[in-house]
Amino acid sequence: MHKVADGAKALYQAEDDVMRFAAVKQLMNDGIWESAEGKILKRRMEIEEAMKHVNDTIVPDYSKPMSQLALTLRDSGVVPFMSWTYYSTPILIKQLSEHPTRVMAIAAAWYGLDRLFGVDPYDDESMPKGFAEQRVAVGREGDKVTGLRVSSMIPHIQLVNPANTFLEPLTSGIPQTMLGEATNYNFYFRKPITTKEGGEGAYHRVKDAVQNALPSPDVIDKAYNLAESKLLDKETRRRDRVFEPRTPAQEAASFFVNLQTYDVSNNRERMRKDKATSKRNDKKWDKKTDEAMRKMERIFQ
Repeated sequence: MHKVADGAKALYQAEDDVMRFAAVKQLMNDGIWESAEGKILKRRMEIEEAMKHVNDTIVPDYSKPMSQLALTLRDSGVVPFMSWTYYSTPILIKQLSEHPTRVMAIAAAWYGLDRLFGVDPYDDESMPKGFAEQRVAVGREGDKVTGLRVSSMIPHIQLVNPANTFLEPLTSGIPQTMLGEATNYNFYFRKPITTKEGGEGAYHRVKDAVQNALPSPDVIDKAYNLAESKLLDKETRRRDRVFEPRTPAQEAASFFVNLQTYDVSNNRERMRKDKATSKRNDKKWDKKTDEAMRKMERIFQ
């Protein structure tokens, strides 16, 4: 079991290693722009300096020791991505404090691209939660908006929405995921995993658990999803009315780029229903609270 876990861990970290290698090579070959004596100059780095620069500002160094609390949270599965959060948080804070204009520029650029397609990534009625720090709109046909996942392409894109970034690790642990599967609820997106019932609903929940709670290699999940898109019809694969099932072409492209299509009008309708339900629940709670307070007053009178 340890060999399987170690293999899955190495495969998962391979993406970071590729990014780290590319960044170090770029700093050694092309250099970095720096300000010196009132001039902006480009300076190439030696490999040791380049590696330190990348580890301190771009891709975390996972070989550094972690606190016992962080290790416990990671190894228990409560916060399986604790390593990323633990090592990347100082980098994110440093970027925010030292280069606030860069962060604002990234957020403004992404927001501008989304607005070109008529969506507001920070409005839950426009796009589902998590869209802003994970995707950018690249196409639209009527109420169907297609987003490209850029969170794995651009370092620290999560800075465009820090609140959701720090919330995600707390809702993606194995216990949280399994509880969500049992109750048919996604704690991060704050919505049901599937609106389907019976056999189809059970299938969607089991698939979600396997692909999100277990350390299965990403390439296996993508291969399965591609085969599924060929064998099952669109409505059978549909979990809800907001997330459109990927087409076979999108599933094939997912080995290189991750595309997801959303139904904006259905998302808006779902959010309005959720808000109306929340208001009704709040009124019921207020009523029960008032009744309890009146009873307490009568007791002490």
